[in-house]
Amino acid sequence: TSISWSSNNGKNYQTVDTVIPLPEIDDYYTIKVFFDGILQYRFGYFRIYNVPTFTNFTIPAVSISKSGKTVTAKIEGNYFNTPDTDFSNFNVTCSEDLSIVSQSSFTKYYDSDEILFVSFQIPETVGEYEITVSYGKNSISSTLIAVPACCVGDVLLDDGTVIPYNKDNLNFSDIQKQKAVGVLCGVTEYGVPIGYIGLYNSSAGNNSGRYEWTTHKISDNFISLDEISCCLGAEGPVGNLIGKDNWQYICSRDAVGSTDAAKYYPAFNYANNYASAFHLSGKYSDGWYIPSYEELFYIYCNKDILNLVINKLGGIVLDNSDYWSSSQYSDSCNDAWYVNFNGENTDYYDDNTSFYKGNAKNICVIRPFD
Repeated sequence: TSISWSSNNGKNYQTVDTVIPLPEIDDYYTIKVFFDGILQYRFGYFRIYNVPTFTNFTIPAVSISKSGKTVTAKIEGNYFNTPDTDFSNFNVTCSEDLSIVSQSSFTKYYDSDEILFVSFQIPETVGEYEITVSYGKNSISSTLIAVPACCVGDVLLDDGTVIPYNKDNLNFSDIQKQKAVGVLCGVTEYGVPIGYIGLYNSSAGNNSGRYEWTTHKISDNFISLDEISCCLGAEGPVGNLIGKDNWQYICSRDAVGSTDAAKYYPAFNYANNYASAFHLSGKYSDGWYIPSYEELFYIYCNKDILNLVINKLGGIVLDNSDYWSSSQYSDSCNDAWYVNFNGENTDYYDDNTSFYKGNAKNICVIRPFD
């Protein structure tokens, strides 16, 4: 590459041009200038960029109920925001259905070199679609999963079949009532089920009561569970969004307390024994868990529909009280998130008494969609 610099020494002004070989490794470089063997005060800097490379490609699951709309996927890698990166050279392909990517578009994440977003169409047909993003010789692939259309209030039966929600017809047969195990409690922005809430909760029925999140303290504090903590961002909860593995994480962090959940983790003990308490068998005899803060918020928002269906099925409706989530409050290991179901908004303020894990609250459980 050609380099030029100037020297102004008294009345003599000099301009010198030279050529230096470009390094082969992408990095930042410093050019030092010497006159008569003396290092000059001013340095030059330049950077060698590589072409975009990819490390991860995450596509959210979608429902065909959203067909015709777009889904946004996240791409991680390097060199997405260099002077020589030409966005027209990014390419998206799908071997199963070209129409999905025919109008795809890329969006920068501010000025990040490492994050990029790509949007494409949601398909009309249930299935799995391999999506490949490329730039020159570099590429990465991921699978777009399209699931059947669903609706809050759908009823899950113990054989895995689903009765679609119909607000104009909520009459269930005795056999359907006997076979019902859960009600779809929420869907993502792309129409995908977040899970099914159990027909029973701790406000009444077997094992009814209010339960502490935990009672196990060490040196006046509860054990820190950072990986299942969450905070509130501008658009909602950030951090622990899915509660399915939260109990397993607690067990890994508290081997002593988790061996006697009835004593040290009463709320989780209720969830762990939910299936046996309500005589569920087969596929749905396990997998029930306390929802994360975000999942619990879905339940709160859809409480009216859920209670309508649960009541028709002979279950126990959600009452207007506090329900624990399984997410720790990010600012304190002594606190956890809950939602008040009394028709008001959730408690977003920092009140350690309200969030304190040693307080007793109601429990509901959900099971993941599969």
